[in-house]
Amino acid sequence: MNKKLALLSLSLLMAGGAVAQNTATGQMIGHVSDPDGQPVARAAVKVGERVVAVTDKNGNFTLTKLPAGTRSVTISYIGMKSIKTSVSSTMNVTMEWDNANLDEVMVVAYGTAKKSSFTGSAATIKADDINKLQVANPVEGLKGRVAGVQIYSNSGRPDGGTPTIRIRGISSINAGNDPLIIVDGAPYPGDLSSINQQDIETFSVLKDAASAALYGARGANGVIIITTKRTRSHHGARVTFDAKWGVNQVAQQRYETVRDAAGYYEAYHRALRNESLYENLNAQNNYQLGDEKAAYEFANKNMQERLGYLTYTVPDGQNLVLENGKLNPAATLGRVVKGKDASGKPFDYTITPDDWYELAYRPALRQEYNLNVAKGNDNSNIYFSMGYLDNKGILQNTDFKRITSRLKADWNAKDWLNFNTNITYTNSQSHNVEGEGDANSSGSIFGLVNNIAPIYPAYLRDGKGNIMVDNMGFTRYDYGKKGYLPMNRPFLSYSNPLSDNALNYNGENTHTLNANVGADVLLGKGFKFVTNNTLYLISSRGENLSNPYYGQSAESSKGFVSVGSDLRVRHNFQQLLNYTRTFAGIHNVEALVGHEYYRSKSYSLSGTRTNLVDHKNHELGGGLENGTPSSSAGLYNTEGWFARANYSLFDRYFASASFRRDASSRFHPDHRWGNFWSLSGAWIISKESFFNVKWVDELKLKASYGEQGNDGIKDYLYTTTYTFKNSNGKLALVPRLLGNEKISWEKNGNFNVGVEFSLFKGRLSGQVEVFNRSTHDMLSTYSLPRSYGFTSFYDNLGNMSNRGVEVELNAELVRTSKFSWSVGVNFTHYKNQITSIPDQKKLKEYEGHKGYESGNFFYGEGLPMWTRFLYRSAGVDEKTGEMTYYTWAYRYDLTKPKMVKDANGKEVQQLDRWGEPVYEILKKKVTDANGKVEEVPVAKDRLTKTTLASEASYFLGKDPHPDLYGGFNTRLTYAGFDLGIDFSFQLGGHILDKDYANLMNGLSGEFGGSAVHKDALTKTWSPTNRHAKYPRLQAGTALSTNSSADVDTYYVSASFLSLNNINFGYTVPKEFLYRYAKGQVQNLRLYVSADNVHYWSARKGLDPRQSVSTTKQVQYSPVRTISGGLTLTF
Repeated sequence: MNKKLALLSLSLLMAGGAVAQNTATGQMIGHVSDPDGQPVARAAVKVGERVVAVTDKNGNFTLTKLPAGTRSVTISYIGMKSIKTSVSSTMNVTMEWDNANLDEVMVVAYGTAKKSSFTGSAATIKADDINKLQVANPVEGLKGRVAGVQIYSNSGRPDGGTPTIRIRGISSINAGNDPLIIVDGAPYPGDLSSINQQDIETFSVLKDAASAALYGARGANGVIIITTKRTRSHHGARVTFDAKWGVNQVAQQRYETVRDAAGYYEAYHRALRNESLYENLNAQNNYQLGDEKAAYEFANKNMQERLGYLTYTVPDGQNLVLENGKLNPAATLGRVVKGKDASGKPFDYTITPDDWYELAYRPALRQEYNLNVAKGNDNSNIYFSMGYLDNKGILQNTDFKRITSRLKADWNAKDWLNFNTNITYTNSQSHNVEGEGDANSSGSIFGLVNNIAPIYPAYLRDGKGNIMVDNMGFTRYDYGKKGYLPMNRPFLSYSNPLSDNALNYNGENTHTLNANVGADVLLGKGFKFVTNNTLYLISSRGENLSNPYYGQSAESSKGFVSVGSDLRVRHNFQQLLNYTRTFAGIHNVEALVGHEYYRSKSYSLSGTRTNLVDHKNHELGGGLENGTPSSSAGLYNTEGWFARANYSLFDRYFASASFRRDASSRFHPDHRWGNFWSLSGAWIISKESFFNVKWVDELKLKASYGEQGNDGIKDYLYTTTYTFKNSNGKLALVPRLLGNEKISWEKNGNFNVGVEFSLFKGRLSGQVEVFNRSTHDMLSTYSLPRSYGFTSFYDNLGNMSNRGVEVELNAELVRTSKFSWSVGVNFTHYKNQITSIPDQKKLKEYEGHKGYESGNFFYGEGLPMWTRFLYRSAGVDEKTGEMTYYTWAYRYDLTKPKMVKDANGKEVQQLDRWGEPVYEILKKKVTDANGKVEEVPVAKDRLTKTTLASEASYFLGKDPHPDLYGGFNTRLTYAGFDLGIDFSFQLGGHILDKDYANLMNGLSGEFGGSAVHKDALTKTWSPTNRHAKYPRLQAGTALSTNSSADVDTYYVSASFLSLNNINFGYTVPKEFLYRYAKGQVQNLRLYVSADNVHYWSARKGLDPRQSVSTTKQVQYSPVRTISGGLTLTF
């Protein structure tokens, strides 16, 4: 049994149950101390599983009553080895620290393994580390905790979103890079937010071929195994209740924008003045500025027209901004304008700015309750749990509610036969908003609140300044379109996502059933047969309604309602035959052969209707006009036969081999099967007789190599598909996708070598591993000319590598019975590189690298994935304040010094009659097609500058991948108090801060209305700041058409430091519970916790934790949760 899990289970039982009435008489005393002679307080003294005494602060205990026939007691304490001692009148016990790290039992592919004999690369995270976090998606708990694992949180939605997980880099351009998720032995195809993290016992992360090759088809990107809790054999029932309450807050740091109306009007007025001043600033007029007075009048004349709204009342005959650039002190915020009411009659409105960001976000309540019951005996064990999570979103009208239940049981029907079942049901309801992640959507509330100028009203207000309400009780919103008001808002005109969020509906209700039934059959002579059969079923219904009263859809179609239903059914069948035998006491043999079949079916049906009758009716019957219905079905199968053999000699030398033959329905039958394998070995050198280093407890060397597969592409890509279309009443086939029957498995060769160690009696432990993942036959798209009728097809093209090193260190700085302090750190360095691209895809060349463009990235040989092509800044022109870019303008001939002999016959460079050196054109010999040899000049492109982005040349951006990433943590315990702090970090790498670029150019363009960063007022060029990094502040199109956000000026460091979690708790002493709870409460812990506390990056607002390539201010803000709770064990 895993010793750490055993100690955890024992600690939860310290408070004990009632002592049996049939007792023996007599008094016995004892004393418990640690190896340093210090007393051990609150150690549990047990008879069987019953706690009969607890040591006091001096390490003493007294036994006055013991069950009849008791001959021994067991003394246990967290972090120490349990000791069984005979009962006597006086007992003095010295406990030992538990340093047996290599004796831990790990969950691995299709079974378990002792860490000492495991030859692969894997990491295990225990329940205690995960359950203290307040997250909807439990995989978020791996951040910074496992070497080699990167997690990017794409969204702060209440349901947790779908984080991006990468293990040891990226292995493919177009195929999947996500790890395989295994839950209790079977592939888990669902959303991990449907799993209650309180049910999780361990996470195991498999990183190399030796650990993951047995999963063959889908293990190329690593494997994450989630093992849920089960009952250990013990008498009586254990009931645990956990409750926590918290507050969700906005964790996203806002860019430092101008947030007051006065400051924005001043800034835009200045930009307008500069438009006039610098309109003709060029070499032709000797860089002469325009007239200051004319520029001031130009700004006054154009301000309201460009911005649409003027929300200040200015005395007659005066201007809003004075000639000194400051707001007129006589101006008052709020302005009454003449408009029309719903009937078209004149009506007074008050326009005054609102803080859209503050209106969108608010603190929100998070509450979670979990109850589990565990009971077991020698023949059966049962674990039952229920959980409820209500997670309100920080964005109004967004939330996530989840009810979970799990029943896990096993029954020893015979000595040779065991049945087990694991059934989980989850119901979740989520409400989200439209437009997340879409920077171009007018309905994106995230894009609007982060980028709208602080001068616009969100609501319609009457002449007295009161927010208006219509006759149905709806709050009236300002959509920025001329109608009720006599003005337009140029920024996202005719949209108001705040109104959409309040009046529209976007919800999903999901039912998830995951059921497993299995049996273990002992066949004798070391053989055991295991069968596991898993059904995963998910049924979801989504409803999306856009109201018929306000907004673009109300005007165009009188609102719409869309309803969609999805059903996914997954079956997984496993049959395993295990063999375990020890020969001559020194040869340990383990073997496994197995078969697995996975089948996935999916069905979807959706429909839309417009012209709504009632905004409260979310069914299609609420619309009068039909839309276009659609349906689809999908099928995906895999089948595999596999085997593994493990051998150990003297528990010192270890060897392992595995093989799997897999088939995937995503490939043509002729290319469906693939072979995957691994070989590995390990040597515990510290067990050798010649190894006599006292401060080394354990030292283990290991190495592995293997090949894994990846079929992470869409279905049916091996066959050509068409779409039916009605063409003037006749059936037409429209080409959809060109198939390729020859595509097959993407293969991943994985080499790993490492060392594991424990030093100084367990005070320092860790491991160092070097890895090389080499992908070949990458599944990738190949572009086709339009004349083919298809745009692209898939093929096995190109190779890629990820080489790196991982380090994990854990230290116990202080370790006594009263106080402990430990720290841990892990970090990973790796380099990703595309090593080969087929000639037919080498369509362009940048800086000597041949490859092809896709989106904003260049995929070329010798380059890492996600390499951007960017304009390269040549700095700001000190005379004009315009951004200049490098460009390859024309070719020129290379030259060399022309040499002549002087009077002494020595070669010297020739000088002309003015004494200047003479050069001659450098030439080279070439042979033409006819074999004629001639000399031609050696030419090269000349690098020059331009102020026009349209004329600039692209250059390659720096490596986006970090030089180092990882995490560190510390744990402290003292007198029942415990404190844990977790960080994650990233050093190096680059990210395009496009949000910052847009804010720096927020005042440019034909019209205004976009937010502007404060740096645009202080760090841009001006006649008094000619060495600025950023171009001059200017409205209009003259400068904006010459600028670009895709310039390396905004390609910045992606380094960050993130404080992920602080958890502080107090465990009530056992003596107190015994005294006041009469032995009914075994354990009580009170705690407070803060998650996603803070982060530091290159600039405020930039969050590299969300993406590897660019900023994400159009995503749901990350959430900080501060909570408190209690855990009770009965």
